[in-house]
Amino acid sequence: MKTFLAILTDDLYDELKDKAHTHQVSMSEVVRQYILQCDNMQLTKYPTKVRRITTAEWRQKVLKRDNYTCRHCLKKFSKTTGLLFAHHLKPKNKGGKNTLDNGLTLCRDCHTIVHHNIKKHNT
Repeated sequence: MKTFLAILTDDLYDELKDKAHTHQVSMSEVVRQYILQCDNMQLTKYPTKVRRITTAEWRQKVLKRDNYTCRHCLKKFSKTTGLLFAHHLKPKNKGGKNTLDNGLTLCRDCHTIVHHNIKKHNT
C-alpha cells in the first residue's frame, strides 16, 4: 500500500480542515481530493497522511534562512550555540502561524529586549 505525505502550510491545513468539517468527510479524503485537483493525478484508495510543520522544523528553517544571524544586532552565530531564537512576529496565541514570513532570527539578548518591549507596550 502506498502512502502520500503532504507537507501543508497552516493556512492550507485550516482550509482543508474546514472543508472536511463542512462536508463531513475525513481529512484523508479531503487531502486526496485536493491532490487530485492540483496534480491531476489518478490515485485510488491510497491513504494520505497529513502533517503540519512542527515548531522545531519551523525554527530550523527560520534560522537557516537568516544564515544563523540575529536580524536585530546582526551578530552571526554557529548552528550549535543555542543562543539563537526563532521569534514569531505575530504570536501563535494571537493567530500567528509557523510560516517563514512570520519568523525572525534573534539572539538571546535581542529576543529578551523584544519581549520586554512588547510587555511594556501592552501594559
